[in-house]
Amino acid sequence: MLYLFQGASEGRLTKTVLDSTPGAALVPWLACLSLLGGCGWIAADGPWNDPPEPTPLAGVVDLRVAVLTPDGGRAVAGAEVEVVDDDGAVIASAATGPEGEAWLLDVPAARLTLSVRTGHLAAWRVIDPSPEPVEQELAPLRLEAGSPVVLDVRDADGRLADPVGSRLEELGLTSVRPGPESAAAAAQLFALPAGLYEYGLVLIGGELNYPALLADDQAMSGLWDHLQDGGGLYLSGGAWPLLLALAPGAVELSDEASDFGYVEARVADPTWAEHLAWDRVGVPMSAGLPVLEAAGTGARVLLEGEVETATGQRVDGPLMVEVVVGEGAVVYATFAAPEPRPDEWWQGDPAGWELADGSWEGRGAVIDRALLQL
Repeated sequence: MLYLFQGASEGRLTKTVLDSTPGAALVPWLACLSLLGGCGWIAADGPWNDPPEPTPLAGVVDLRVAVLTPDGGRAVAGAEVEVVDDDGAVIASAATGPEGEAWLLDVPAARLTLSVRTGHLAAWRVIDPSPEPVEQELAPLRLEAGSPVVLDVRDADGRLADPVGSRLEELGLTSVRPGPESAAAAAQLFALPAGLYEYGLVLIGGELNYPALLADDQAMSGLWDHLQDGGGLYLSGGAWPLLLALAPGAVELSDEASDFGYVEARVADPTWAEHLAWDRVGVPMSAGLPVLEAAGTGARVLLEGEVETATGQRVDGPLMVEVVVGEGAVVYATFAAPEPRPDEWWQGDPAGWELADGSWEGRGAVIDRALLQL
């Protein structure tokens, strides 16, 4: 037997007997549910009607890490930082900002691998963050010194006038080996099956016999294979014919030749401008080199400015470009590198003096930035 208690006068309850037939007891309740106005207590406000609070992820932390040069003295911007599990899956990733710091969000509090890469430079470390606190700062991660091995191919005068290799050695980031000083010797090395196998980056510049190098099919195939396998190639000054051969249509050359003088160059890449902390640098130009009018398909302009030519004309065009070739990349700079300076880095200020036109001498930091992303 079922009973339904209903409100009555004088504060008393009236008991009504319900039919014990199966299902009969549900009728008044279903009627009540269909008429919520008559059963207002069912829809009354209370915590049971509030939306559920999101459940926080268990054992997840946010990690901050700084990436530094091997000596620990300079921050590295633009480096890719990843957290990887035992199966090689990427759990979290971020790029370092102008101060060399990256935030890795929602990282499981478990034993994982922290890795960093910029171009051919890399480093890694095993981490095991605790679940508390939620935000944690890891010890700085330094790039490994001595890798990759860099081959510097240029004549003796070219190494003095354009000391790109010296910049890398001074920064302690790579092991730089002096390479051949003539086009013939370079061609022999490039043509070997394993000629460039151990080198992650090849620097070519100076006054080599470039037509002879271009005429050697096996040597050019060696350079091509180096790029296809992910190698980097930094060309400067008179090495522009190699750029045109390896990346046809990457740039358009003016009929004019450059004159001596400084150019107030614009940092064309917004990310570079952020990482350098300034968007203009002073660049000295050498006489007699071709002037770039424009970048072609596939070329990324890194630096641009107005160059005065030997005939007094002014051409506003690229000064440094990057072109992806295969799995690798080629960077070409129309200007030479300065001698390394201990306090110079791409986040730091340019040289502490102004040029006659009011621009800053900051080309070294720009070159460092280009080299370390190759």
